[in-house]
Amino acid sequence: MRYIISGGGTGGHIYPALSLVEEIQKQDLEAEILYVGTPKGLEKKLAEEKGIAYYGISVQGFRRKFSIETLKTVFVLIKGIFGAFSVMRSFKPDVVIGTGGYVSGPIVMMGTFFPGVFTAIQEQNAYPGVTNRILSRRVNLVFTAFEESHKWLKRAREIRLVGNPVRKAFYDVSEKKSKEFHVLSFGGSGGQTSLNKAVLELLQETKINFIWTHATGVRHYEAFISEIDNLPDQVQVRAYLPEIFDDMVDADLVVTGAGAITIAELQALGKASILIPKAYTTEYHQFFNAKAMVDAGASLMCEEKDLTGQWLMDAVEKLRSDSDLRKKMASQSREMSNPLVTQEIFQLIWERVKHGE
Repeated sequence: MRYIISGGGTGGHIYPALSLVEEIQKQDLEAEILYVGTPKGLEKKLAEEKGIAYYGISVQGFRRKFSIETLKTVFVLIKGIFGAFSVMRSFKPDVVIGTGGYVSGPIVMMGTFFPGVFTAIQEQNAYPGVTNRILSRRVNLVFTAFEESHKWLKRAREIRLVGNPVRKAFYDVSEKKSKEFHVLSFGGSGGQTSLNKAVLELLQETKINFIWTHATGVRHYEAFISEIDNLPDQVQVRAYLPEIFDDMVDADLVVTGAGAITIAELQALGKASILIPKAYTTEYHQFFNAKAMVDAGASLMCEEKDLTGQWLMDAVEKLRSDSDLRKKMASQSREMSNPLVTQEIFQLIWERVKHGE
């Protein structure tokens, strides 16, 4: 069969798309796959590194307030729609799958107007993005990672709760190497200002007698280090985590933002966590991701506006001293994972297409 996969903008949309490509290549040896993304986005670089055929279309997100930029965005969108029509007509896919980001909108929507084309989207977050909320009304099948998202997808034809795909390595881990209690904190590749501030406060005011590894983000590292006179031996501060998988495996407790893929990795590893949703994310979707984890008993949460060094230290000490609670949270986290997510997505689509649904 012929497949178009589209997702872009951030790693949270791109990596699920690449995971699906990998699964399709494994299951359908005759598959012809085309990745549709933006002309210069990260998705282009990653897809081409993996030898995946690529087609770029221009599209931008709409600004909340009307301006000249809004008019420019409309013209870019029209151009993107024509690009989507062109690639649909020339490639003639049997299946079109979108994993989110503005770029997936035109191509998936266009797919719904072509007879015989099966369309699907995969929504990573507990609060669906605007692109997927619109597309959910038109596509044949919606795949979700959080049951909470379904309340915003009520007009979808069919929804399947499957989870988010992560690397297989996250499911094939042995016990942590260190016997000492280990906290890992990070705010993503760019860092998280509120988390850096809270960790800095507690390092300045509290004696840490367990292992704590903190990643500041490259652009915050020098400023962070300059504020600390004597860093305890058991505390490691890094600019970034080149081997984040190993660090997460060895951690007893993870303090981080609430991005969908990070949460999926925590679930796969079965880790207790303290989640600090980033306030500036689109429509504050990280808050809903974190709340879903809290409601499941897998995490604690603190919004950025309430985060202090004292709050963070108290939360860490609570989970360090109560191993039963920590283990229960870790177990609940793992219960939410699905190691077969990409296989399930492929099989459901394959069955629908083969039966002409």
